[in-house]
Amino acid sequence: MKKVFSLSSIAVAIMFVFMFSCNKTDDLLPDVGGQDVSFEITNNTSSNTKKDSGEGERRQGDIVCTDYLASYVKMVINGQVQKVATFYVSGKLYTNTISLPASPEGVEYTVSDFQVFFDKGTPSNESDDILISATPHAGSTFGSYVHNPLNMQFVVKSDKKTAIAIEVLCYEPKDQASFGFGYFGAEEVIVRTINFFGDFCLSPKSEYLESEYAKQTEWANSIGEFIDVPAIAKIEVWRAQGTGASTLQNTFSNSVQGETIKVTYGDYKAKNDKYEFKLYIYQKMGTSFGYKYVKSFIFEDAQALASTSDAHGTTTYYVLGDCMPTANYVIPIIK
Repeated sequence: MKKVFSLSSIAVAIMFVFMFSCNKTDDLLPDVGGQDVSFEITNNTSSNTKKDSGEGERRQGDIVCTDYLASYVKMVINGQVQKVATFYVSGKLYTNTISLPASPEGVEYTVSDFQVFFDKGTPSNESDDILISATPHAGSTFGSYVHNPLNMQFVVKSDKKTAIAIEVLCYEPKDQASFGFGYFGAEEVIVRTINFFGDFCLSPKSEYLESEYAKQTEWANSIGEFIDVPAIAKIEVWRAQGTGASTLQNTFSNSVQGETIKVTYGDYKAKNDKYEFKLYIYQKMGTSFGYKYVKSFIFEDAQALASTSDAHGTTTYYVLGDCMPTANYVIPIIK
């Protein structure tokens, strides 16, 4: 089966100084729609902040975060890092919109990190970027200076766009602990991306007429009882550092169409990271259908998985069954 689409594998080095965190809800239901969400950012740092903290008045020539124009925001929503460009309207700072799964009843999200950066005019190079402001956590020294410290919850409904008001304070490295993110510290993290695409050697077709695969665009054109279809799948990202226990970091999935799954994960440069990506493929299980574990991809730090490049880009290509023997990973079907 020709791949529907694929995204290029990238690795971008970034400096994480976590001050608060936010997470992206992992909705594994195939047909949940997305809704636009944006953030309206207010800097709540007063001109007397230095005086209030015992450091005296601002002196002529001093540079504070309000002297920089924000370039982008780096935030964590339900455990997933989001990098979003910013813009100004009449002096007010906003983020571009991001799309999050929504429902008529509303899907709840938690923002646990929110950081504003200045890119020094070099958007393709994050190594010299300056963290200029951030939202403090509840219970931290600076938490009382904003009305809604982190973690902050919000709800996204499918019938309307969502605009979230959020407050930030000017950031200086010496104030790291005062924002409440001392647990994370300041670590250089490389955000890596691996794109996975898979086929499923489905058989017999007559047993899958009531499955999610029957909703795929090419289903009606597939002839015979033995067919290959884009795999409906999810991937769990597990990470362990050193000799520590492995913990679940995030889960990524595709829709009923079986598109490429873009998996992003953090590689801590100063630590030995061990990863296990657990692959689950939607298939018949007894008299029903569900996600069944089929394989683990295990590697350390910057080790690369096998991949395939074509006109659509580069993906780690797997197949469940033997209908595509040229796949990077051929996984046997175990009934």
